[in-house]
Amino acid sequence: LQVRCDELTTGSINVRLFSSFGLPLSGLPLFGLPLFGLPLFGFPLFSLRVSGLRFLRVPLFFARISAFVLLYCCDSAQASPESALHLLFENMRSAHLSFGAGIGEHSLTVTPTLVRGLYFVRNPERNESLGVVNESGTLVGGGARGFAVFSEAGKPARRLSAEEVIALRAEIMAAIDYDRLVKVGYGNGGGRRILEFSAVDCPSCQHFEGILQSMQSALNTTFYVVPTSLVPINEGGGESWQTAAWIWCAPSNGRAWQNFWARQAPPHASSCRYDGASAQEEAGRLRMILRGAGVDVDYTPTFVLEDGSVVPAEGGRDGGYVARYFGPGSRPPAKAPGTSHWLGS
Repeated sequence: LQVRCDELTTGSINVRLFSSFGLPLSGLPLFGLPLFGLPLFGFPLFSLRVSGLRFLRVPLFFARISAFVLLYCCDSAQASPESALHLLFENMRSAHLSFGAGIGEHSLTVTPTLVRGLYFVRNPERNESLGVVNESGTLVGGGARGFAVFSEAGKPARRLSAEEVIALRAEIMAAIDYDRLVKVGYGNGGGRRILEFSAVDCPSCQHFEGILQSMQSALNTTFYVVPTSLVPINEGGGESWQTAAWIWCAPSNGRAWQNFWARQAPPHASSCRYDGASAQEEAGRLRMILRGAGVDVDYTPTFVLEDGSVVPAEGGRDGGYVARYFGPGSRPPAKAPGTSHWLGS
């Protein structure tokens, strides 16, 4: 069970809690806190510094009691875009950083992304992307600049090491909300979750989809498609992006995806969470997150395996290519990380 509170102030308690991998845990002695009618007296909090990080060291009895205190006080303090942004600003203030004069929490917008635990931050006044942030406000960045982490109180965020980027990449791939993508399965699915970036106006994508259809009886895999267009809306791609949005929102979007390539006839969804513009933004945010974790989506179709590795674009992507990477004898799926370190609260 993960419980997160930015700050507790109850009676004589004033305890600030931060992520164990980022900022230190710290606290003041507790005196006379009523817990369901029972008082607690004089249990001091001690902090221990290990390898540059502080961790809480308390008696087992107090640790058990404090769990109930946190649940009682923090029941409503669920992770949200707003709390992630607030924690980011706290971490920046601690490090004497800012986004610039006049830019505060309430002047920015923060939006959930297709990766659970990551939120997109934007300055609407300047129409400027400020990257993404995790639930605890300690992981920031994305895109070509990569990710950085606030790992010590009062110090600027540092770049992730190569090993940390690999771990983050695995968490991101596991945390993608695949249920919100276009699911296209072949055979029994093979237990696979292959992320596919494709475009409705892409000749290579059309060629590849034709090969998949001709070989479907020999395939055993599942694609989770992000439908896009090759042309940005501001350069004339509005109709293509609207087609992508309709496919995305179709009740059976996997079948709608296959029917589109078979007949070149997009569905017309009666209701949709996306229009062309928001579909373009959603796909762009996922691309940015993946690029920050070392996964470049520079062409369509691009296939990203469960461990974040990209399937190489070999030759004409013929039947041999399809069988090698997506047939029954293709590589087994990577195991998802057991715990969330970078994205959780």
